[in-house]
Amino acid sequence: MTAQVADRLINACLELDLPGYQLFGVFTGVPNSEHEKLGPYCFKAKATPDPRIVSTAVARGYVSLYRLNSSGRLTLNGFAYLPHKGRAPDLVHEEVIGDFWLLFRMSFFGEGVFVPFRNGVLVKDRSQWRHQMSSEGILGGIAARHERARTATIRVHCAEGAPFDFGNFRIYIDGNIHNTPLRLRHLASPTAEVIALEPGAHRIVVREADTRKPNRVESNTAHFEIYPGETLTFTLQQDAEVILLKPLQPFVAEL
Repeated sequence: MTAQVADRLINACLELDLPGYQLFGVFTGVPNSEHEKLGPYCFKAKATPDPRIVSTAVARGYVSLYRLNSSGRLTLNGFAYLPHKGRAPDLVHEEVIGDFWLLFRMSFFGEGVFVPFRNGVLVKDRSQWRHQMSSEGILGGIAARHERARTATIRVHCAEGAPFDFGNFRIYIDGNIHNTPLRLRHLASPTAEVIALEPGAHRIVVREADTRKPNRVESNTAHFEIYPGETLTFTLQQDAEVILLKPLQPFVAEL
């Protein structure tokens, strides 16, 4: 998604001091909660963008105009139709009431801060403000959790004396390309890859790297089960146009 233009906020409240941050919406619910979903605040006033005028940076067709007064109360003052050249803003005056949150970010994809309001008034206690990770941070957190779950390893190495060049091949596990992660590089070599996996049932196959090559060579497929902390070893040997993938553990079934 293209980065979106922020809403506009006139801030007269000294307690809301977030220099460099921009407003990206008003929400109800509870941020980062598994039990209560976060959703947009339902305003009585409605914007009326022309659906025929499209802007990737202003997907809604407008930005909202807000004012926060010195007492910490928020009002919706109108809608600015940025993609509609020459169109004047629609002016409204709707006080935002009840419990809600303002989402501030340094940029559309950056880290955010949810600022709470109770009974329509800013909560000045910053310990109750909630932080939101950036898009990159969220993805990084998911990747880190997956990496921590990979407590088993497999070692794929070339058989001694086998004329096999790892650079021309890719290891596929469960349909995805895998190679040695940075934390295991010290265990790998030019003739061996060491791959971290989550415990469970998997399948492995080795294929030539060039996906456009006619008659692309691939090994047999091996199905195996691996347990936490366990290491399994497979040997690779290339004989003419045939690649043999052999497990050293007898319980691995080959197809």
